Amino acid sequence: MARYFDDNARCADLLNGYVFHGDQVIAAEDVQEVDSRVTGIEINPVENEIKYTQQFRDFVRKTIFGVGCVIVEIENQERIHYAMPIRVLSEEAKEYERQMKKIQKKHEMQKNLKKFVESNEERLDNMARDACELIAVVTDTPEFAFRDKAYETGEGNVKMCQGMKEWLEEKYEEGHAEERVRSIANIMQNLNLSLEDACRGLGISVEEYNKAKAMIAR
Repeated sequence: MARYFDDNARCADLLNGYVFHGDQVIAAEDVQEVDSRVTGIEINPVENEIKYTQQFRDFVRKTIFGVGCVIVEIENQERIHYAMPIRVLSEEAKEYERQMKKIQKKHEMQKNLKKFVESNEERLDNMARDACELIAVVTDTPEFAFRDKAYETGEGNVKMCQGMKEWLEEKYEEGHAEERVRSIANIMQNLNLSLEDACRGLGISVEEYNKAKAMIAR
């Protein structure tokens, strides 16, 4: 099945027959290959563990529809397996996470959140406390509640801009800490080195590693 539909013309025929009831909507040139690998990563900094996962989809193609596109995936089965939807959903969740990380990294490099905060500094530095609390709830970021007295204004509002800037700086440091811990774990696992030797190879002290690990755990 995988080899047969590896031909883009046959893939187009399959989609035209199954999705469009025989109407010739998709042509062979509208079908494009996509990497079938789905990778994931689970980090447990407390236990100093990194778990990598990798799956391969039987068949995946990108099909062009006018100015848009649709990703089509086929998983072949010899017998009915009722858990297959769970596997497919798991694969798609990992793929969406990969895309999200890529977009997130792009925005971080361009410092777009930071730009929003700076361009709205006056409004954000005199925000009602209940508005801050609402943002904290709907974004699942309790740091935005800013209950520290240092963020309060004379009118009882909150200097949210100042708080957000400090929070962004903390998240930036946490990102570096996570990368440092992950790198050390990789070096220890792949080269079979001790913690001291892995830290030495990365050019940091064990104390710096422990500090990064504690920051993530906190």
